[in-house]
Amino acid sequence: MQLRRIAAAITIGIGAVAIVAGGTSAPSASADDGQGWATMPIAIHKEPGVGPTPMVTIIVGGSPVQVNLDTGSNGLVLAPGVVVDEWTPRGERASQDYVSAVIEGELGVADVTFGTNTLSGVTFLKGDTIDCTSPSTPCPSHWPLHGAAGGVLGIGQAPGPEWHGKIESPFMYATGEAAAGFLLDIPTDAGGTLTIGGVVPAPGGIVVNQVPTGGQHPLYPNGQTRYDKAPPVCWTVGTVSACHDTTFDTDEPQGTVYDDAFDCAQYPQGRFTAGLAVTMAAAMGATPFASFITTDDPPDTLHCSAVPDNNGHFNTGFAFFIGKTVGFDSVGGRIIMQAALAPAVPTPSVDPSGAAAASPKLAESGSSEVLLVGGVSTALAVVVLGAALMVLPRRDPSVRRASQVERPAEWQPMGDGGAS
Repeated sequence: MQLRRIAAAITIGIGAVAIVAGGTSAPSASADDGQGWATMPIAIHKEPGVGPTPMVTIIVGGSPVQVNLDTGSNGLVLAPGVVVDEWTPRGERASQDYVSAVIEGELGVADVTFGTNTLSGVTFLKGDTIDCTSPSTPCPSHWPLHGAAGGVLGIGQAPGPEWHGKIESPFMYATGEAAAGFLLDIPTDAGGTLTIGGVVPAPGGIVVNQVPTGGQHPLYPNGQTRYDKAPPVCWTVGTVSACHDTTFDTDEPQGTVYDDAFDCAQYPQGRFTAGLAVTMAAAMGATPFASFITTDDPPDTLHCSAVPDNNGHFNTGFAFFIGKTVGFDSVGGRIIMQAALAPAVPTPSVDPSGAAAASPKLAESGSSEVLLVGGVSTALAVVVLGAALMVLPRRDPSVRRASQVERPAEWQPMGDGGAS
C-alpha cells in the first residue's frame, strides 16, 4: 500500500469469480455457487485529494472498528487512539511500514469478528505513534485515519513473519475456509462485498499465478505455502511493453509503473500522454485482463513514477477492482479474474504440524480443462481457461469459529522489516 491518493477509474470488462467451499454466514451471489466462511459489505469512502478508499467494519476484542481493506499489505494494524475493549498485550513493540508512513505500537492478541464469524487469538498491532520522518514520500497528517478509518486490515501475502511488523494476515492464523482465500466483488465505486473462502476460476476465467516465496519460512503458521504477493504481469502503455512484478492493491487508488521500464522523465508530473492504450496480461501476448485509455482529465488512471516504491513493484491500484470480481486463492497461490460463478470447490489440505500440502483438494467427480496462453521467460505467470468441478457439502452451520493453530518455535517473530 502506498498513500499517493489520486482517484482513478479503470474501465475493465471482466466477469466474476466463484466463491466456494461450504460456509456458515450470509449467502453467496448465486444458489449454484458455494458459500463463503464470512461475508461483509465494502463501503467506499471518497475524499477530495485522497481518492476512493475501500472500507470494512470488523469487531476487534468486542469493539467495532472501520478499517481500510488492503490487499497490498499484511496484518491488522489499528490507528493511535482506537479503543479495544478486550485484548491481551504481548509485551512486545513493533512497527509497520506503509511507504509514506510508519506506524508503531504494541503487539496484542484479540478475537476478531468478520461478518458473523470470529477468529480467535489474532495477533495485531495496536498503534500509538505515526512516524513520517523516514519515508521519502510526503506523509499526510491525517493518515491512517483517512475516511475515518481506525486502521488497516492487510490481507495480502507476506514472505515471512519478520515482514511488516511481525504480523500476518488475520486469516493466515486460521485453518480451513477462513484461510482458503477471499473474493472481492466491487461492481461500481458505490461499494461491494468481501467474501472469505476458497475461490476457483470458472470457464473463461483468467488466472495469474503467484510464486512461492521459499526462503527461511516457506509456510504460514497454519501450514499453507507462502506466495509472493506481486506476481509477474505484462503491461503495455502505448508502444512500450514490460513484464514486471505487480501488486494487486486495493489501498492505492491509481495504477503505477516505474522508470526502469518506462521513460517517466518525458511525462510531466508522471502523467502519461492522453490517448495511450494500456493493457495488463498474465504473459506477453496473452489476452489482457484489464485495459483502458489514458486521458488528460481526472482521475489519473496510471502514474509513471521516477522513484519506485521500496519493493520496486508495479501497482494495479484500487480502480483495477471496480467493475468486476477478483478472487485470491491463498491455498493455490492464484489471483483469478474474468470468471462466471462456477460449481467448483477447492478445499485446503492443512497440517498444523507445518507439513501441509500446498495444493487444494478437488471433488473427484469434477473435471478441469486448462489452456496455457502465451508465456513469460520465467514461466512464472500463466493464463488458465476453464474449470468444471462440483460443489462439496457445506459444513455444519453451528460451527461459528475457525480453529486456531499454535505457532511452532520456528515461527517466532524475527524482527522488524518489510515494505508494502
